[in-house]
Amino acid sequence: MEIAELEVFYKDYHKLLLKRALLIVGDLAVAEDIIHDVFLKLMVKPSFIKNLENEKAYLLRAVSNSAINYWKSNQKLHSFDEDSDSSGLMFIATDSEEEDLEVIKQKIQYYLSKLSPRQQLIFKLSRYEGLDHQEIADYLEISKNTVKNQLVTALNFMRKNLPHSWLLLLDIFDIQ
Repeated sequence: MEIAELEVFYKDYHKLLLKRALLIVGDLAVAEDIIHDVFLKLMVKPSFIKNLENEKAYLLRAVSNSAINYWKSNQKLHSFDEDSDSSGLMFIATDSEEEDLEVIKQKIQYYLSKLSPRQQLIFKLSRYEGLDHQEIADYLEISKNTVKNQLVTALNFMRKNLPHSWLLLLDIFDIQ
């Protein structure tokens, strides 16, 4: 992969990746550094991204993992201000809370299993694979409106049954 191609990826996904990293670390400068580190790693192994089926999902996961690693290594309390897209989630991942995280994962899994198989698939493609509504519609050969309606129904069900901050954990941690 040429540097010019990486620049295109950077321009196309920068805003999305920055939002993801910022949600996790809560610091704009650190979030930018994380994104730059991910792209520097790709410059070292440029052929790697050519073999990926979904570059967007890979980049989101790479940035999320790097941000989580940074966050864990610093053990800082992050509160997100009202200007961000979060709900003011405050969370510290200490050893004593790892068990709580497992309970949260189990409850999220339980409620995901209560969705219809189609809702589960659409939810997972959206949240875990990072696909947008049109990409999901194309993949499943259904209309974009059907994807939107199924996802809204699934999210409403999850919101009804889980605390809002737990839903943010779906994006921050790899809860599947």
